[in-house]
Amino acid sequence: MKKLLPIILACLCWCGMSYGQMTNVTVDQIPHDGSIPELAGQTTYRVFVNTVSGTDFLTSVIGNDEYPLNFSTSTDFYRSLAHSSELLSGISSFLVDNFGVLDLRYSSGVTIGQISDSKFGTPVTAENPLGEITGSGSTTSIPDPEANWIPQFTAGGNIEINTFTGGAWVALNGGFDQASNLNGYGTGVNNSVLIGQFTTDGDFSFNFNPLILENLQGGGNTPHQYYWNVDEGLGLTYPIAAVEGCTDVIACNYNDLATEQDDSCLYNDTCGVCDGDDSSCTGCTELEACNYDSTATVAGDCDFDSCAGCTIPEACNYDPSAEVAGSCDFDSCQGCTDVSADNYDADATQDDGSCLISGCTVSFACNYDANANFQDFGSCVYPVFPFDCAGECMNDVDADGVCDEFEL
Repeated sequence: MKKLLPIILACLCWCGMSYGQMTNVTVDQIPHDGSIPELAGQTTYRVFVNTVSGTDFLTSVIGNDEYPLNFSTSTDFYRSLAHSSELLSGISSFLVDNFGVLDLRYSSGVTIGQISDSKFGTPVTAENPLGEITGSGSTTSIPDPEANWIPQFTAGGNIEINTFTGGAWVALNGGFDQASNLNGYGTGVNNSVLIGQFTTDGDFSFNFNPLILENLQGGGNTPHQYYWNVDEGLGLTYPIAAVEGCTDVIACNYNDLATEQDDSCLYNDTCGVCDGDDSSCTGCTELEACNYDSTATVAGDCDFDSCAGCTIPEACNYDPSAEVAGSCDFDSCQGCTDVSADNYDADATQDDGSCLISGCTVSFACNYDANANFQDFGSCVYPVFPFDCAGECMNDVDADGVCDEFEL
């Protein structure tokens, strides 16, 4: 095996490599607040390789004496008692999802793409707070028999691969057939391929060397090897200076760069407004109300009074602006509206036929009043015979101005 291992690793490290398919290395940091007691005070670091295209295949992560690999902590890496393998594919999703072995989800391990036996790892987002998607594949580890990193790592120690023979973990990709195993292809944000999950309460650092096959589905299988190591200034140590902010992925001000919760999280109200008070979509939803709001989705106070009024034109209190029928008054405005009447009512707006106009109602009286409807007794003036009401003779045949009754 010792003779065979360098040959295997050489197959993973073609000469004449180009350097175009890896765009970045990103790390998701998941701080544990104590909701999983075993993980209180620890942070899970998920290390991703980002590729140019979703057709690029990350086939292996390697290390040797020329390009050492290490994943290190200043304390210990957390390993769940239910996790016996150095590989994340040894994590049972069945135990996590059905038996509540929640610490197992964050147990430390290495991988190509897989985060458990039935899921791929993908960057944490608001839509995918666990950073998991369904997927299957196969990853295997290749240690140097005389410098095996696996026992030390599964006991919580560091991974160090720095011998001439070297070592690696590899995606078994079924002869580079995408349909058989997908775990080496990027998923989620920036075509991300998970290469390891490391949970610790100490300082975390790493250097590693990934091998990527360009455009595996399209043929050609151009290999690219990268040296992500401290000699080139690429090594990273975590935690980086704490970034305070909202770390709750369901908050409307979630900060994916924040590493430390600062109680600043805000949430959408019922209306979908960040840190709102529901006022933007609250209103009266009763069609019959004066203040009905057709845009309201949250029921608020309704006003049935301000627009109510009498809607009958003939009523004393008719209100042409009223939108809701109210009580009507047909009495208070009734009265005599004739200013010449004895009982004229200046407040009346509707004549009720009650006007009294006193006067002489005797048609042959000199002061007969055709408009009078009430006899003012004693007011009538009659002509004194033989004169008429104008003082003229009623009978004056010779028209001499002397009434016939007075002529001899």
